[in-house]
Amino acid sequence: MKLKTIKATLTFLIGSVITNAFAANSCFEHFYDVQNMYTTNNFDATIAHTDSMGINLYALTHLYINNTPYTTWKSLNGELDGYALKGLKGIDFNKDREYVGAMLWHQSLIFDKIMHSQTILKNYECTLVGRTRISGRKVVVSKLSPVDDARYSFLIASDDETNLPVEMSVIAPSNALVTKFTVTAMHSVNAKNGSFPDDVFDSIKLNPKKDLSLAEIWPELTIPSYFALCDYGVQKMGNEMVDYLTFTDGLVDFRVYRNSKTTVMIPSATDGTISVFRKKDQFFEYAVAGEIPLAMSKIILSKIISNE
Repeated sequence: MKLKTIKATLTFLIGSVITNAFAANSCFEHFYDVQNMYTTNNFDATIAHTDSMGINLYALTHLYINNTPYTTWKSLNGELDGYALKGLKGIDFNKDREYVGAMLWHQSLIFDKIMHSQTILKNYECTLVGRTRISGRKVVVSKLSPVDDARYSFLIASDDETNLPVEMSVIAPSNALVTKFTVTAMHSVNAKNGSFPDDVFDSIKLNPKKDLSLAEIWPELTIPSYFALCDYGVQKMGNEMVDYLTFTDGLVDFRVYRNSKTTVMIPSATDGTISVFRKKDQFFEYAVAGEIPLAMSKIILSKIISNE
């Protein structure tokens, strides 16, 4: 190859790397702006949540008071239930049943997590897909993809003028659509007119921080390097106290349970973005539950040899 050709090839390759890096940086800057706009604005919205089970409608209220975001999701499909968030700490409620309690997961929680300005994306790539129209609004579409190809990807459409989210699709590692959130209506509200139950948040134990140095990650688990231990303990399930470990990648989390073997077991189940996978060995029964694809749950328990 001639020297001039080599120089031209190197110039092209270097230019491509710089262009791709610039595009990625621009995409993340745009995504962070969408996060900030969502977190710091005051609005009411109607959200259509679509998955394989059908469509669920929610009334969403989001307020930003004293540098703290408050979010309430209320189901519009039957019972008056839902959840409320202070930051990303949540409580479940059901007014029909007069129930209020600490929340672990919810089908629409992934929307709040990815839109929250304090959410950290570890080992994700960002691509500006382009511009289009959704419900008559001009939108910019971004794609967030995990570098490991084992977690969910996200397609986010944001309003071209306000940078507020219009639609978010969750994509499985197989490229299948898992679930989609579409904002069908949104209007600004006055934060002073909102009332949030700070006393209720304060009265419910919302998983206080523990000394993680005292916890041991069970050697029989295969935990991806980008997930870190964030909680551990014992949870009562029926008549038994079950050990658990909780891990997060800064966006989603999952919990691994270990308890004595039972005679009845459903190996796996999925509900939107939430999956459950169980496996038994000679001594214990394990369950992985959380906001991760079923394929990743299987990886986490891959070293466990089933004796079924």
